[in-house]
Amino acid sequence: MSNVYIVRARSEDGLTLTELLAAIVILGVCVVFLLGGTTFLPVAASTHRQDAQADAVLRNWAEAIKAKGLVAGTICVPDASNPYSIGSLQSGSFLPSGLDLAGFEAGSPVVKTWDGTATPAFQGCDDSGGARFARVGLTLTSAQTVHRVSESLEVVVARP
Repeated sequence: MSNVYIVRARSEDGLTLTELLAAIVILGVCVVFLLGGTTFLPVAASTHRQDAQADAVLRNWAEAIKAKGLVAGTICVPDASNPYSIGSLQSGSFLPSGLDLAGFEAGSPVVKTWDGTATPAFQGCDDSGGARFARVGLTLTSAQTVHRVSESLEVVVARP
């Protein structure tokens, strides 16, 4: 007599252990990336806020220099007595006295002058009054030690 074997078709309803483990691993990796992204959001928001604040302060500073114009005298002094420093512009009411610099350190303005004829332009600073143009630069740096933001701006001022 011959043996009769009954073979049943395997159903495709369930999951194998391999499929289940693969799904768990994929979900685990996705959760790790999502959590990593959400922990980075506050850092990115703080950095962007500092960047926007520094940009606003520098924009106000540039408008104050534009209103003051090119002045004669000690524009080459690299300290707080420079007529283009934030303190000098605030005391001369070109900048509001309540300008919010909290959390930022303002460097001294760097001034380079040009008489309009010599080349290359803006190579040094001349207080003698012969300059027709001045390029004034300022850098703001956040006081934080982690995720420091540094913004710089240069403004060219012309003698009328």
